[in-house]
Parts: sequence; structure tokens; C-alpha cells
Amino acid sequence: MSTSVGTKPSFGWLVVLGVAVMAGAALFRAGASSTPALPAPAPSVIGLIDLTQVTKGLNEIKDRNTQLSTRANEFQKRLDDMSANLTKINEEIKLLPPDSKDRRTKVFEGIKQEQAAKAEQQILRKTIELEAGEILSDMYKKVTEVAAKVAAKDGYSLVLLDDRSVSLPKDAPDEEINRAIFAKRVIYAADSVDLTQRIITEMNNEYGAPAPRAGAAAPAAGGKQK
Repeated sequence: MSTSVGTKPSFGWLVVLGVAVMAGAALFRAGASSTPALPAPAPSVIGLIDLTQVTKGLNEIKDRNTQLSTRANEFQKRLDDMSANLTKINEEIKLLPPDSKDRRTKVFEGIKQEQAAKAEQQILRKTIELEAGEILSDMYKKVTEVAAKVAAKDGYSLVLLDDRSVSLPKDAPDEEINRAIFAKRVIYAADSVDLTQRIITEMNNEYGAPAPRAGAAAPAAGGKQK
């Protein structure tokens, strides 16, 4: 009886492949260890500014608010004069006969005066609001400029608004409390990162510095001013 002999299965190629993979892994580890590690980034230095305290401490904003208050008082006097004139017209109307032509003329005059007073009140209120907004805009711009100078000088890489002084509402529903909590950004900060007083001092010093004389030219580079 003849017996056919088949070729026995061989797993030698798996051994060879395994050796190749191990060799490749070893080369990869060797290459990785020879690559110099990148230096770790420098730690960020963060500063905080409380804008509420800044606006309370700036001499410039105090002076400009005083000027604005003076203008508001002047506007109020104009409105008071118009109101007094309207009161006078109403008193004169009472003294005129009901069906007289003069009374009708005086009534129209009073209506005209009343409408003028309302229009003037709206104009003056809007004027004060716009001027107040201009003050806030100017002050915010100056705060950001001074904060950038301080950051560049002292190595701060990030300056944020400090909202720690903003309190949560009292006797409010849970949704309102939740919104207030998630609107806040700073939970804790060390005193060393608080730049508020530094910004106030820098800005007050700049504001109080004498203005340069008109017509005074800066010295040319590399030369002396004549």
C-alpha cells in the first residue's frame, strides 16, 4: 500500500517576521532616545485687574465725571427754565376768558412749549449718556494700553479682568444664580497677581505729568537738540 507523504506546515516565517519586528522596534527606540527633547515652555505669568476699583481710583475719570456733572447741571437749569415758563403760561391761561382768542393763542403756545421741553429733555439726556460712554471707552482704552506696558516690562504673559468682587445675586432663583456662577471667571487668585493698584498708580502718574511744551521738538537720533 502506498502512502502519500505531504509537506509538513512550517512556521519558520513567523519567527523571522517576529525577529524583524523586534529589531525594528529596537531601532525606533534607539532613534527616539537619540532625538533631543524640546525645552518645556516657560510658565505663564498671569495678572488680574479689577476695573471697578480702577474706575474709582483714577484721577482723570474723577475730573471728567465732575465736568460731565457740571454740564448735566447746566442742562437741568435749561429744562427748569422751560418748565417755569410753561407753568407761567398755564397760569396766564386760567386768567383769560374761556372763549377768547387770546386764550386759544396762549393754549397753543403752551402746547408748543411743552413739546419743545420734552424734545429738549430727550436731547440733553442722550447727550449726557453719549459723553459718559465716551469717558468709559477712553478709560478702558488707556487701561489696556497701560496694562500692556506693565505686562511687557514685568513679564506678564496674560492680563485678565478680575471679577472676584462681583457678588452672586441674593434671593434669586436657581437659574439666575447658576448663570451668575458660570459668568464668573476667577474663583481664587493670590495677591501677587493683582495689578489693580499698579495700574491706578501708573495711570495717575501719567495723567498728573506736565504736558510737553508746545513746539518743543524731540532730539534727533544720534544728535543733540539745538
